Amino acid sequence: MDWLAEADSVLALERQDFGPDIKPPTSLLFMQLRRSMLLTMADASVNWFKKNNIVLDNVMKPTSFHNIRPTRDLTKWEVMKGKISNALPQHPEKDKAVAEYLLTTGSNERRSGFP
Repeated sequence: MDWLAEADSVLALERQDFGPDIKPPTSLLFMQLRRSMLLTMADASVNWFKKNNIVLDNVMKPTSFHNIRPTRDLTKWEVMKGKISNALPQHPEKDKAVAEYLLTTGSNERRSGFP
């Protein structure tokens, strides 16, 4: 749980990078906590884009299969990894992923309900 609370990288959350020779936990509690954090992070990322005039509400709707329609679907991971520059090209941290920004220097912009 400490690892999740201290996470500051979407890539580390995705890969469950605990360091060399350390396997990620397989307990149901850890998996549910990680899932909850990722869903909350995806929601916070969608809300950040919305606040910056890019509406991605469909991303949070349940989807069984991605990209089977004529138009391409965005996944939650793609939104979380989306660069700040997509919405704010002049932002000082424009090359940072939105979720990473919200986990670190932009933590004051997160919606209520996020740890």
